[in-house]
Amino acid sequence: MHILERTFDSLASQEFPTGQIIPVLAMEGKEPREERNAKWEVLKAKYGKTFDHMFMTVHELQTGEVTGKASNERFAAIWVKENYIDPSKQDIGYFTITSCDADHKFHP
Repeated sequence: MHILERTFDSLASQEFPTGQIIPVLAMEGKEPREERNAKWEVLKAKYGKTFDHMFMTVHELQTGEVTGKASNERFAAIWVKENYIDPSKQDIGYFTITSCDADHKFHP
């Protein structure tokens, strides 16, 4: 949790308006449900008022996919487009997607 909170702290400390930052915690289905849900609840409680939107996705490995970061991030990006951008009729051309590891610390 310390590592995830450090990453979220760096997002919350951005000079860019945090209401326009949408963190997506892309979790893997192989992580035990209780552990990933516990992490998510802590992050939502601590940062839920900082960001207008926060999402968690859970990627279950599909036939033909390779275990790892790429398949998990792909799943999360498609999920956000289908479940947030498209239903809210927003223009995806106005979104910048940045991917990082859980231990990344963004410069303000």
